[in-house]
Amino acid sequence: MKKLNIGIFKVLSLAVGLAVGLVLIAKISFESSYDKFYPAYDDIYCVQYEYSYTDGNRSLDNLTPGAVSYYLQQEIPQVMYGTKASYTSSMGDIYTENRQKLTAENGIIAVDSNYFRVFPRPVLAGTDPSVILGEWNGALISRSMAEKFGGIDQAMGQIFFIEEYPGLGLQIGGVFEDIPENASLRFDVAISISGIDHIYRQWGITGDNPEHADTPSTMNWSSNSMYMSRVQLYPGTDPASLQSAINNIREKYIPEKDFESQGYSVDIVLKPLASEHAASAGTRRTNLILGIVAFALILAATMNYIMIVISSLVARARGIAVRRCYGAGNGNIMALVFKETLFNLAVSLVLAFLLILAFRGMIESVLTTSLGALFSPRSLWVLVLTVAAVLIVAAWIPGKAFQGIPIAVAFRNYADHKKLWKQVLLFLQMALASLLITLLSLVALQYTRWTNADPGYDYEQLVGCYLSGVPRDTRYALMQAVESVPGVEEVGTVEDPLILGGSSGNNVYIPGETEPSLHIADLYEANGNWSELFGIDIIEGRKAASPMEVMVDPRFAEQICEVRGWKDGVIGKSIVVSDHDGSSDNPYTIVGVFDHISISPAIYEDNRPVTLFYTDDPMTFLVIRVSDLNPEVTGAIQAALDSVDPERFELLTYASVVNDIYTPVRTVRESVLAAGLVTAVIALLGLVGYTADETGRRRKEVALRKINGARPAEIIGIFISGIGRFSVAAVIIGCVLSWFIFDMLLKSFELKVQPPLWLFFVTAAGLLAVLAAVVAARCLAIARTNPADSLRTE
Repeated sequence: MKKLNIGIFKVLSLAVGLAVGLVLIAKISFESSYDKFYPAYDDIYCVQYEYSYTDGNRSLDNLTPGAVSYYLQQEIPQVMYGTKASYTSSMGDIYTENRQKLTAENGIIAVDSNYFRVFPRPVLAGTDPSVILGEWNGALISRSMAEKFGGIDQAMGQIFFIEEYPGLGLQIGGVFEDIPENASLRFDVAISISGIDHIYRQWGITGDNPEHADTPSTMNWSSNSMYMSRVQLYPGTDPASLQSAINNIREKYIPEKDFESQGYSVDIVLKPLASEHAASAGTRRTNLILGIVAFALILAATMNYIMIVISSLVARARGIAVRRCYGAGNGNIMALVFKETLFNLAVSLVLAFLLILAFRGMIESVLTTSLGALFSPRSLWVLVLTVAAVLIVAAWIPGKAFQGIPIAVAFRNYADHKKLWKQVLLFLQMALASLLITLLSLVALQYTRWTNADPGYDYEQLVGCYLSGVPRDTRYALMQAVESVPGVEEVGTVEDPLILGGSSGNNVYIPGETEPSLHIADLYEANGNWSELFGIDIIEGRKAASPMEVMVDPRFAEQICEVRGWKDGVIGKSIVVSDHDGSSDNPYTIVGVFDHISISPAIYEDNRPVTLFYTDDPMTFLVIRVSDLNPEVTGAIQAALDSVDPERFELLTYASVVNDIYTPVRTVRESVLAAGLVTAVIALLGLVGYTADETGRRRKEVALRKINGARPAEIIGIFISGIGRFSVAAVIIGCVLSWFIFDMLLKSFELKVQPPLWLFFVTAAGLLAVLAAVVAARCLAIARTNPADSLRTE
């Protein structure tokens, strides 16, 4: 029965470690495989604008004007296709002809006719996507979206509308297979960019080429930078060899003087598609920490398995020696251990698979990825290699130990001299447990630091909704409807809701000068009650009250005063800002300085100076401040929005947006939590096994000590001090390693927690206390045993 229990424990502990470890490795493989399912992904490149500023700084922008990809294809023979895409701001909602609202979970994108040539997907219904998207009202939808129309056949030919372009009736001409989760561009609805041109012409918006007034605005070179441009090169083409041709296109078409007058120059660069996601700083950090956690967990589970196998050496020694009597060599002994390990590993993998299925919902929620995407054919080879490595290590080390059993054991008892082996294995387990638990504490501290960072305004009482594509009169009606809801304190509209980050950049000039004095983050326009909406203090001057007045933040005031040598502050000073109507003859006047605010989440730091302009018009985001955020108030606000236009507007709370933004950090935290707990349990169980072996091996010694007057507490102390010598070192090493890893992960962040020393002391003391308690509990029985019984069994 004892052997059965040990066998179950051996397999189960390995299964738990493999379940968590393999899931984390699959997540790393998933994050590294973005866009690699496309047949020609190696030949696809992202087109980016590289901006070089007069102050020496540089930045890359993934968004370009619409003309770039087209002319790269037209004028460079090595470019097979050029394509562009742009997400709409319609929040994924479309409306059928009978005003039924359907939500495209993965969003709506506008693409040109080349898009599905570069990024092919199986077409389930309809003709060639390039033909469909060549029509101004053509559209394709995914299989999942087609199901919302009642099925593929029912969806074909239907007309729908999107909020951003309510006058544009779009016809479904095809259905494509759902885009995998590891795609950098995922969408459920693809509309034709020609349709946007059609709408823009109706609005009187044309391109920026004065010689060709009929050029669509989607083919601009110097404005309308809203497109994700991609090119597919012919196989074998080195993108570096195209740089000269790309520079010629830039010099030919990009109005360099316009950019230089705004304080920067532009270069066109190509970046491999496959590295866009995988090589990003955030993905690299996440993969690094998940890799460390997975390695530590699987190593701890493997070491625990090895320790259990080596602990059985005494019981199995006579059997191994008998085999040697019948001619078994070292190779035969190793083969025996490998077969046994292979069987145990197979059972562990089956149990691991069942555990993964049992906790499927939790895994998908924490990792924000479905199991099907995690365990794809591309990731299986990594998992197979991992399992193979576990098999080799878990079999080879015990095999070497078993090979050392002498043949004489067949005729006499065998004394276990493998104490050092077991101490080394237990040392590793304790060090890994200390590493992960301390790292978990540090990650939790950093997560708390980010989520509790003061943005400079009270977002806990804010809710809002997007108004893109909503007519001006409807926006006014919405504001009036919401104002009458009990519990609503302020209602206004803004162009930049602050919480999302990514504010547009513009340049600040002094009237009459052509060189910019400052590069800023522009919040564009907001209504006059902006400071009351967000709870932001005006620390100097007053609020803006007319279209030619502007407010700035303290960073703006400090930097421009330093650049210009102003000693009397910024209030009353005149400025001109790019992408705004002001000019040297009609400049903007700075009338106020508002308190420090964060214009991006803490995880995406943006320390640029900030400007805010005034407008009476309703902007594209409705912000509502409530006295108390509760379901009754939000329900009443949603009802007020629905009274103007039923089921069109989705109310968002700022708190929920913040929660979504920190999902990647939460994924890391909860992954480390799961791995840390599992590793700690495995280490403690390993300690239990080691203590049982030690008490059994030293049974005669304990009996003699008791005969000589040793009390139970003294005997327990002997075992604790023996294990404590290497346990203290293991815990300290784990704590030190966790600090180095944490510091490496957060090196590029400005807002980061400084790990307090007490955290390491408390973690180490807590772990050592648990270890001592486990040892004491296991040793208590033998410390109380009658010494005569112990000596009788010797």
